[in-house]
Amino acid sequence: YSHSPVPRNSIIFFERRSKKAKAEHHPPTGTTEIITMTAVVQEDSVIDGRKAVSFDDDYDFLKEGIGSHESPDALLAYELNQLTSTERNAINEEVHGVRSQYIVRETPELLHDSLQRLSVELKVIPIKNKPAYEKSQTYKNTWINTDEFRLIFLRRELFDSTKAAGRIVDFLEISRKFWGEFILEREIRLSDFSKKDKRLLDIGLFQLLPGRDRSGRRIIAQFIADVIDPTQPDEMFIDSRMRVTLYVILKLVKYDVDAQRSGVVLIWWIHEIRINDFNLWSQVFKKAIQPMPMRINALHYHMPASANQQLVTIGKAAFLSAIGSEYRARVRIHIGSATEYLSYLQTFGIQPSQVPIDTNTEERNTVNHKKWIEQQCMRENSTKEFTGIEYPRHSDVLFGRGCIVRQHPGNALYKHLLKQYTYKYNNATNRGSKAIVAWSIVSELQESHGSRFLREDKRSGFWYEVSKVAAREKVSVALRDMRKVTKNSNSTRAVQPANFFVTTSSKQKCNEAEVNAISSHTRSDLNDSSNSSSYVFVDIEGDLQQGCFGTGTAIDGSESM
Repeated sequence: YSHSPVPRNSIIFFERRSKKAKAEHHPPTGTTEIITMTAVVQEDSVIDGRKAVSFDDDYDFLKEGIGSHESPDALLAYELNQLTSTERNAINEEVHGVRSQYIVRETPELLHDSLQRLSVELKVIPIKNKPAYEKSQTYKNTWINTDEFRLIFLRRELFDSTKAAGRIVDFLEISRKFWGEFILEREIRLSDFSKKDKRLLDIGLFQLLPGRDRSGRRIIAQFIADVIDPTQPDEMFIDSRMRVTLYVILKLVKYDVDAQRSGVVLIWWIHEIRINDFNLWSQVFKKAIQPMPMRINALHYHMPASANQQLVTIGKAAFLSAIGSEYRARVRIHIGSATEYLSYLQTFGIQPSQVPIDTNTEERNTVNHKKWIEQQCMRENSTKEFTGIEYPRHSDVLFGRGCIVRQHPGNALYKHLLKQYTYKYNNATNRGSKAIVAWSIVSELQESHGSRFLREDKRSGFWYEVSKVAAREKVSVALRDMRKVTKNSNSTRAVQPANFFVTTSSKQKCNEAEVNAISSHTRSDLNDSSNSSSYVFVDIEGDLQQGCFGTGTAIDGSESM
C-alpha cells in the first residue's frame, strides 16, 4: 500500500504504478507490498456515469435507501440488526453449511408441478418485459425450454415458480447482451470465445476450485488482480470478464445438480489492485452474479492488511456495495496475510490445498483451472452423451488406492456399512447368501444415500460410474478381506502378553481418517477445529445428511444406520 495521507475533501482513485516505480517508492524491507494505491484530488469526478465517493472527516458510505453509515462495518451491523435472532442464526448456519432447511425434498410430483407452474408464470410476464425470452421461443429446439435448464432456476429459488420465471428473464437479457443471440438457442461453448476472451479465461481470475467444502458445496474464487494484458495496461476487459463469469457459472450449475440444490461458496481475493478495478469488478458482480441461477451461501472477502486504514475501508465499501443487501449478511471479511486467511477458511470447511494461492508471493496457481478447461473441451467435443463426473459427491464411493480414496467421506460411509454387515456375511452358509449381503450394501448406499460407485480415468481426470455388478463385486471382495483381517486380529489378541493394556470402555473409537474425511485431494498441515467429526452430503432425494462414522452415533444423537 501507499501510505500517503488522504487530503481532506479529496476524491479517492486508484493509480497503478509500474513495478519499477513501486520498487523505487518501496525499497525492499523483507515483506511484499501487495497493493499500490494513491490518493489524488479531482473535483466533480465521474466514473462510468457515477460520481466518485468523496471523503472528509464526516464521510458516509453506501447510501442505498437504508440511511447513511460511517463505515462498511457500520453498514453490516445495521443490516444484521434488522434481522431477528432466528434469521441471523439461520444465515450463520447456512454460511457454515449446516442449515438443512434450505434443501427442498424433491419428488417426481414436485418437479412436474413446478415445471408446469413455471411455464404459466413465464407466459403471464408482459411481452415488453421479456424480449430475450420471446426471441428464444422463435427457435425450434431452444435449450431454454428444456426441463434441465428450467430446473436449474427452480432449484435456485427453492421451487418458487414466480421468482424462477423472473430470474430466467433477467438471465436471458444479460446473456444476450454479452454473448449474442445464439445463447437463446444453445449453451455457450469454448469455441465461442474470442482470443481475448480465451486469454482472460486462461489466466484464472475467475476459477471453479477443485473438490468441495466440508458441507459438499462447490467453491468459486474470484481474484481481483493486476494488469491483465501488459501490452494494454489501460484496458479493463469488462465485456470479457462478463463472458468468462457467465461461462464458468453456467458450466458449474449445468453439470452439478448438488450445486443447484446446496448452493456455492464464493471467495473474493484482493491482489494487486489497479485503476478502477474495484469499481469494474463491482459492475461484473452486480450484472452477472445477481441474475445467475445459483445460490451463494457464503462470501469470504480477503484483503491484505495495511497501515492505511482508509484504503482498507475503500476496498470493503466497494465490495459491500457490489454484492447488494441480499448477500451482505452472508459476508465474512478477513484483513491479514494469506496464511492467516487460509487458516481462517478452514473454520468454514475449506481446505488450504483447495485454494490456488502461493502464500509467499500471493500469486495464483492455474494448474487445476487449466485441467478444468481441458475437461470442458473434452465434454463439448464429445459426439455422444458424456457421462464423466468432474468431482464426486461426499456420498460417492471411489474405486482405487491412495489418500484421495482413503479419506473420501463416501468411502468412510462405505467402510462403516461393511462393519455393520460383517456379522451377516460371516454367518452366511453359501455363496448365494453372501451375494445377497453384498447386494444389500450396494442397495443401501445407492437408495438411501444417493451414492455412486466411481472409478477415475487417469488420463482425463473425470470419474465414471461403474455397473451395479462391478459395485457388488467390490463389496464382496471388501467383505472377504475384512473377514481375514478379523481372524488375524483375533489370533493376535489370543497371544498378546499379560501386561498389554486393553481399554475396558464400551464406546467405539472414531477412526481419525474417517472422522477427518475431506473432499479435497490433499490434507492440510493446518489444524481444522471446526466440524472435525462430521461431513455433510445431499442424498438422492435432496435431503441433507450429516454423520460421524466410527462412533456408532449420528450427529443428532440418534443411532446411526
